[in-house]
Amino acid sequence: KQWYQRRVLCLSLLSLGHTYSAIGEQDQALACHEQCVALAQEMGNRVSEAEEYGNIGCIYLSKGDSVRALQYHELHLSIAQELENLHLQTKAYFNLATLYQHIQDYSQALKCYQEILTFGVKMSDLDSEDSLKFVIAI
Repeated sequence: KQWYQRRVLCLSLLSLGHTYSAIGEQDQALACHEQCVALAQEMGNRVSEAEEYGNIGCIYLSKGDSVRALQYHELHLSIAQELENLHLQTKAYFNLATLYQHIQDYSQALKCYQEILTFGVKMSDLDSEDSLKFVIAI
């Protein structure tokens, strides 16, 4: 029962964090997502922990702090790789590609997209591969 209550609380904070972010309240959003990280760690939910690191990275990027954004996106990727979770790794590489594009490091962004293509093939997701070939061709 306690795990379920924590999960509901985490999902509520996640939604609240996204809402705060949407209305430009980045500090409030950050606080919500940081609380989700703590709850995920208490529950031993590494997937949620990684996803929240990705959310925190996106908030830091929107605040203009690309250094901290990179740190959180790398945490996201590290956990995803540790778990060998291709879907989670794909999300992490998308976040990293967005960051690298934002700071105009296009060679790193392309490397991230190439990784995503590899995962798309591994997951037999040909639609993903075709759409990414289009993105890379631009």
